Amino acid sequence: EQGSGRVVHARLSGTDLLFHVWLAFVRDHLASIIGVIFLVPIAISMDWRMSCVLFFLALIYGIANYKIVKKTHSRQEQIA
Repeated sequence: EQGSGRVVHARLSGTDLLFHVWLAFVRDHLASIIGVIFLVPIAISMDWRMSCVLFFLALIYGIANYKIVKKTHSRQEQIA
Protein backbone atom coordinates (compact mmCIF):
# COMPACT_ATOMS: atom_id res chain seq x y z
CA GLU A 1 0.00 0.00 0.00
CA GLN A 2 1.58 3.20 -1.13
CA GLY A 3 0.51 6.49 0.35
CA SER A 4 -0.23 5.27 3.87
CA GLY A 5 2.73 7.30 5.14
CA ARG A 6 1.19 10.42 3.61
CA VAL A 7 -2.08 9.75 5.41
CA VAL A 8 -0.31 9.31 8.73
CA HIS A 9 1.71 12.46 8.12
CA ALA A 10 -1.44 14.42 7.22
CA ARG A 11 -3.20 13.24 10.38
CA LEU A 12 -0.24 14.02 12.60
CA SER A 13 0.30 17.47 11.12
CA GLY A 14 -3.44 18.19 11.34
CA THR A 15 -3.62 17.27 15.01
CA ASP A 16 -0.46 19.28 15.68
CA LEU A 17 -1.95 22.37 14.03
CA LEU A 18 -5.23 21.89 15.88
CA PHE A 19 -3.32 21.64 19.16
CA HIS A 20 -1.56 24.94 18.44
CA VAL A 21 -4.87 26.65 17.61
CA TRP A 22 -6.43 25.50 20.89
CA LEU A 23 -3.31 26.40 22.84
CA ALA A 24 -3.35 29.93 21.44
CA PHE A 25 -7.06 30.25 22.25
CA VAL A 26 -6.61 29.07 25.82
CA ARG A 27 -3.62 31.34 26.38
CA ASP A 28 -5.10 34.50 24.92
CA HIS A 29 -8.87 34.45 25.03
CA LEU A 30 -10.12 31.96 27.59
CA ALA A 31 -8.50 33.77 30.52
CA SER A 32 -10.02 37.05 29.35
CA ILE A 33 -13.48 35.54 28.96
CA ILE A 34 -13.37 33.94 32.40
CA GLY A 35 -12.08 37.18 33.90
CA VAL A 36 -14.94 39.16 32.40
CA ILE A 37 -17.52 36.59 33.49
CA PHE A 38 -16.35 36.84 37.10
CA LEU A 39 -15.26 40.46 37.31
CA VAL A 40 -18.29 42.18 35.80
CA PRO A 41 -20.79 40.83 38.37
CA ILE A 42 -18.34 41.63 41.17
CA ALA A 43 -17.93 45.19 39.86
CA ILE A 44 -21.70 45.63 39.63
CA SER A 45 -22.20 44.37 43.18
CA MET A 46 -19.48 46.68 44.55
CA ASP A 47 -20.58 49.95 42.92
CA TRP A 48 -23.16 50.08 40.15
CA ARG A 49 -22.33 53.69 39.16
CA MET A 50 -18.70 52.88 38.49
CA SER A 51 -19.86 49.76 36.64
CA CYS A 52 -21.87 52.00 34.32
CA VAL A 53 -18.76 54.10 33.68
CA LEU A 54 -16.81 50.92 32.97
CA PHE A 55 -19.51 49.72 30.57
CA PHE A 56 -19.55 53.00 28.63
CA LEU A 57 -15.76 53.06 28.41
CA ALA A 58 -15.81 49.50 27.09
CA LEU A 59 -18.49 50.50 24.59
CA ILE A 60 -16.42 53.47 23.37
CA TYR A 61 -13.37 51.21 23.09
CA GLY A 62 -15.33 48.65 21.09
CA ILE A 63 -16.72 51.25 18.68
CA ALA A 64 -13.31 52.86 18.18
CA ASN A 65 -11.69 49.47 17.62
CA TYR A 66 -14.35 48.52 15.06
CA LYS A 67 -13.90 51.77 13.12
CA ILE A 68 -10.11 51.48 13.12
CA VAL A 69 -10.17 47.87 11.91
CA LYS A 70 -12.72 48.74 9.22
CA LYS A 71 -10.64 51.70 8.00
CA THR A 72 -7.45 49.63 8.03
CA HIS A 73 -9.13 46.83 6.08
CA SER A 74 -10.47 49.21 3.42
CA ARG A 75 -7.10 50.93 3.00
CA GLN A 76 -5.29 47.60 2.73
CA GLU A 77 -7.73 46.59 -0.04
CA GLN A 78 -6.77 49.75 -1.92
CA ILE A 79 -3.11 48.77 -1.80
CA ALA A 80 -3.57 45.16 -2.88
